[in-house]
Amino acid sequence: MKHCGAVDDPKNITTKEYVDAADNALKVKVDALWDFVCTDITSNPFQITFDDLEGLTVRSGIWNTGQRRLEC
Repeated sequence: MKHCGAVDDPKNITTKEYVDAADNALKVKVDALWDFVCTDITSNPFQITFDDLEGLTVRSGIWNTGQRRLEC
C-alpha cells in the first residue's frame, strides 16, 4: 500500500494507526483548502468542482448538485 506521505514509515504501524494517520493528514489538507477557498473572497472569484461528495462531510456551505460544486 502506498502511504502518500501520511506517515514516515508505514511498515511499523497497525492498519488502524495507518488509517487514522492518513485520515488526519487528509483532514488537514481539506481544512487548508477550505480556508483558502472560502475565506474573505472579495475579488477574482474561482471555483473547484467535484463529481459528488461521496465520502466527504460538509460542515458549511451549500452543495449545488446541478453545478457539482460547494458554494461558500
